[in-house]
Amino acid sequence: MKKSAVFFLGMTLLLTAVFQRDEVTGIVTDTQTGLQWQDNMVVGPMNWNAAMAYCDRLVLDGTDWMLPGVEALETIVDSTKDAPAVVDGFEHTVSKHYWSSTVSQNENYRAKYVGFFDGNIGSHNKDYLGYVRCVRAKK
Repeated sequence: MKKSAVFFLGMTLLLTAVFQRDEVTGIVTDTQTGLQWQDNMVVGPMNWNAAMAYCDRLVLDGTDWMLPGVEALETIVDSTKDAPAVVDGFEHTVSKHYWSSTVSQNENYRAKYVGFFDGNIGSHNKDYLGYVRCVRAKK
């Protein structure tokens, strides 16, 4: 019963989420969560430390960007699509692994990713070369 409720909630959030793209900046805003996503270019591949630093230094219509946690990154997955499995509104997504800021539990040398070829979640050693999509709270 729990799985059904979680699935239903997830589908409800997916169906009600509205992603609006600013064509000038390439920023995609989730009007439900208020999160803004960088989508002005494909960024990567780079290791996890470089990804964290890249988002921290990003200046795109302002600052305050960060590497998203795995839960936030999952909100832009559209599992009804593949290659790439990303919600409508994004133009610059490769069907590869995107780093999250979430470190694997009990394995500090690994961090989680979301694979945008099918929306799967996994973890890699932090020296793996993955892609980056930065996020921030709506300005």
